[in-house]
Amino acid sequence: MKILSKRQGFSLLGSLATIIAVMALPSATYAAATTSSSSAACTKLASLAATSTSTIDNHIATMHADFANRLTTIDAKEANVDKAVAADRAKASSAFQAKITNMEAQTGLTVAQHAAIESYQTKMVAANTVRISAVDAARATYRTALKAAVDSRQSQLNGSVDAYRSAVADAFTTAASNCGDGNARTTLKGSIKAAHQTLDSARQADKIKASIQQLAATRDASIKAADSDFAASAKTYTATLVAVLKASPNQ
Repeated sequence: MKILSKRQGFSLLGSLATIIAVMALPSATYAAATTSSSSAACTKLASLAATSTSTIDNHIATMHADFANRLTTIDAKEANVDKAVAADRAKASSAFQAKITNMEAQTGLTVAQHAAIESYQTKMVAANTVRISAVDAARATYRTALKAAVDSRQSQLNGSVDAYRSAVADAFTTAASNCGDGNARTTLKGSIKAAHQTLDSARQADKIKASIQQLAATRDASIKAADSDFAASAKTYTATLVAVLKASPNQ
């Protein structure tokens, strides 16, 4: 299950780099500011600060929407799986019951053979119930852990983006207090670049793809074990039944 796609999950964070691009204005712009009044430079800086804040806030809103959509997608996939599993189980149950009905309809069965068929049915139903319980438990454990991992990752990303927003705001505040300084542009760009690098490092760290794959592997192993146990039991019960059905009435 692909939970954290690059387009849905991280394109937003990468796009926050546009703030650096906003700051990378032609040198002439700043050269003009240094030859004009300090007030003009400060006004320009204030405009850039407002633009950066708006851009970041828009991207954060998009990220939150993507987070919500991702969780909705997980729920929808789980609902589809549940529907398919329920249909498969109902089909298997009907087929098994038809098999039992056909065996009981055979002519010439002894009392012992009828009893053997009934015992076979009871044991098979019980074994299948155990298998279903194990499978459902494995799936439920996986789903709970999956959502916990996604929630944790989203919280971590929210914290990283909030820190980035604060760092950019602080950088502009510092620049505004020194807007007449010829080094303000260089200092501002450097601060924003550093903030973005910190954000990118957080984005790259602790990705949950490997964790999700491990959760899925654990779930699949549990389901495989439940299926194997059921198959072994079914083989034993079937062999016992066949032996009784093959026995002649005088045996």
